[in-house]
Amino acid sequence: MPTGHDFSTLERVCQATPLMLITGAMLIIFLAQAFFKKTLKRYGFGFSGTKIEVDENLPNFYKAVKLSEADWLVQESAYYGDKYQMKMITKELATKLDATEVAKKPI
Repeated sequence: MPTGHDFSTLERVCQATPLMLITGAMLIIFLAQAFFKKTLKRYGFGFSGTKIEVDENLPNFYKAVKLSEADWLVQESAYYGDKYQMKMITKELATKLDATEVAKKPI
């Protein structure tokens, strides 16, 4: 289906203008990163490749999930599986959630 958008309609403001501006900005950022990566990094404008590790001292998910939340997730998954044939969680996860005990340190 023809949209009527081409390079001759760039100066016209319409519903597609925000998308065009975002695309243009992303193109400039991509090209700047591709060609001037070292210079940008030297001035603090580069993307960092370091991975941030956060230790919040939280227990394992299966030991911290509340029984009501685990039951709700299992029942919701079963409902969507039966009604819409849509898989929300794996059978292994549902089995583990069914076997959960009362959480000592719930999240």
